Amino acid sequence: MQSRGPHVRGVRTSANDPGRSSSVWPATTSAVTAMVMVIVLVSPFGNAGAGANARPRVVEEPRSVPVSDSRASAVPSQSSPDWINITGQSAGPAPVGGLFAYDAADGYDLQFGGCLPGGNPTYPVCPNDTYTYSGLNWTNITSTAGVAPPAIVRGSANSTTVMAYDPVDRYVLLFEGALQHNWTHRLIPYAQTWEFHGGRWRNLSIAAWNQPPPQQAGALAYDAFDGYMVFFGGWSNWPARIPANSTAGNSNFTWIFRDGSWADATEVPPYTQAPPPDINPSMAFDPTLNALVMQDDNETWKFVGEHWYQLHPTTTYAKAYGSAIGWDPQMGRLMLWGGAAGPDFTTALWELTNGNWTPLATAHEAPAAFAPSFAWDPIQRLMLLWGGATNLTRNDWMWVLALPLQIQATSSATSGPAPLILAFTSNTTGGVTPSRWSWHFGDGGSSTNENATHAFLYPGNYNTWVNVSDRLGILAQSNLLVIAVDPGLTVSFSASPATGIAPLSVSFQAYGQGGGQAYTASWHFGDGGSSLSGNTSHVYVRPGTYSATAWVNVSVASYYRSFLMAVSPSMPFMATAGADPDAGAPPLMVGFNGTATGGNPPFSFAWRFGDGGSSIVRNPIHSFTRAGSYSASLWVNDSRGRVATSSVSITVAEPSPPLVLGLPPAIVCAVFVASAFAVVVLLAVFVARRRRGRRAGSESEDEYRPDERAKA
Repeated sequence: MQSRGPHVRGVRTSANDPGRSSSVWPATTSAVTAMVMVIVLVSPFGNAGAGANARPRVVEEPRSVPVSDSRASAVPSQSSPDWINITGQSAGPAPVGGLFAYDAADGYDLQFGGCLPGGNPTYPVCPNDTYTYSGLNWTNITSTAGVAPPAIVRGSANSTTVMAYDPVDRYVLLFEGALQHNWTHRLIPYAQTWEFHGGRWRNLSIAAWNQPPPQQAGALAYDAFDGYMVFFGGWSNWPARIPANSTAGNSNFTWIFRDGSWADATEVPPYTQAPPPDINPSMAFDPTLNALVMQDDNETWKFVGEHWYQLHPTTTYAKAYGSAIGWDPQMGRLMLWGGAAGPDFTTALWELTNGNWTPLATAHEAPAAFAPSFAWDPIQRLMLLWGGATNLTRNDWMWVLALPLQIQATSSATSGPAPLILAFTSNTTGGVTPSRWSWHFGDGGSSTNENATHAFLYPGNYNTWVNVSDRLGILAQSNLLVIAVDPGLTVSFSASPATGIAPLSVSFQAYGQGGGQAYTASWHFGDGGSSLSGNTSHVYVRPGTYSATAWVNVSVASYYRSFLMAVSPSMPFMATAGADPDAGAPPLMVGFNGTATGGNPPFSFAWRFGDGGSSIVRNPIHSFTRAGSYSASLWVNDSRGRVATSSVSITVAEPSPPLVLGLPPAIVCAVFVASAFAVVVLLAVFVARRRRGRRAGSESEDEYRPDERAKA
């Protein structure tokens, strides 16, 4: 395999290290690899340290270190964090002591390995399951993750594996330094390098000689300053590879990984300063120091420029190992928690500030554990604390180290003339994301956006605030913003007439007053016509119902109003003349009335009464002084110049004869009728008597002439 990468200071050449070079990355053939593995199992390697009698040369720390990583400018927060238990959100992995890291390429947290609780602490059962964690939910992807690394465990007496995300190669890097044999319960020397990407595992198949020796309980982290992964320390059961100043098989090897290859960067003369050999160190990158920080027991070191430098904090971390360490962007600090201090576990929380450790007090406390994992999840914006081991009891809990949920509301302005449109911003910190927001603007308006825009249309003072709740239901309310809205533009609209006969001419007005704001006005008449003038007129030619809408626009708002225009069909233009009374004796006072139908108002009226008189009043009164018959004529003109005419007849009678004895005609007539009746009666009586007289005379003659009657 062709070597890749730059020169690494500290790569040494010796007779016991064939194939190594001070200027190239390690490279071997498969045949050499096989031979090396045989040699590894039967013979010791050369000393990796400086020797028991060597006098180490102390290398002074550089006075200045170039700052190339933008994260070094992170601003620390002054709030104190607290622990929030989110274990119960979903069922997690059963094993304890596994590995946990954020997979930036795939966008979720990755968990691998661990041992089942409740078994033999010396010979535990350790499956090689793979889980992902996203949105506070666990997903078992073992069946789809491909061939996974052999079963491992971290955080117990048989810690073997380390895992961290490699942003250069964009995958999760896993190094396995020893393997527990499930039949003989022996730690067989074993070393493999794996990658996880796209939901699947892949063995990088790096030759044994070209990667760290089989060792366990080391530390692996990304060095953002130098741009590669760094592996340090651990325990090895290969005495030949253990430094002479080490105890119990602990090592202080330093290896770096980049572009798929390992290189030994262990300090060699004249650079012999390095952390002491130990197991279960804690290591993470600190942007404020622009260096990789390693903490073990009560010593703090940093790795920068391919060299180790010891820090001497004025306040030291309590002696512990197997602690969780990680950079918390919310706090702007390197955080350190838990681990083992002698036979006991600690729950102490520390932050590294300007090279000094400072203890932090929290309102709640996460349970003590050995070798848990810190991981910052940038999608959920959570500092996750997972797992660890407590005598192989089930430790599948998940805690969040979060700032208290707080929110601050700001606005682009707090006063102005109506209509006032403002941009509101919610500055939310802490809590467990995602969050939900609820804005209240004090005028009945609301919004559920994180940042909102709202228009205050009317003058007044409005109390505005925003509430936020995080995923766990924790609620926080912002400060109160008082928005003062001054009287602004007053807008007026009118349309007249709103009804009429086609063609209908309508006068429209739309204008604004006050507020000191420039505005524009426009009309849309509903029949396809429009105007860019606020004061205008329009003729509706065809009958129908139209919605005429006016718009008044200012820089921050628009006002509008609609009018319903009812246009009736055209009717024949007609005039009608009326008179009351239309007959009588002179002098006759007549009231005239004129009406017009159809046509286009307004109308004008003109009268000629037939006796030489005239009027231009619509409903005039005229006196006729002479007897006779008259024709009063009416002329009506509409707005379009059309003329309609009508007439009415007036009869003025001759004067009545003088009254008898000054009596009214009715009485004279009655007397005449009565007299006539009396005459008729008298004549009837006279006639009746005369007839009776004649009849009586006849009877007398008969009485005096009996003989004649007898003769007859």
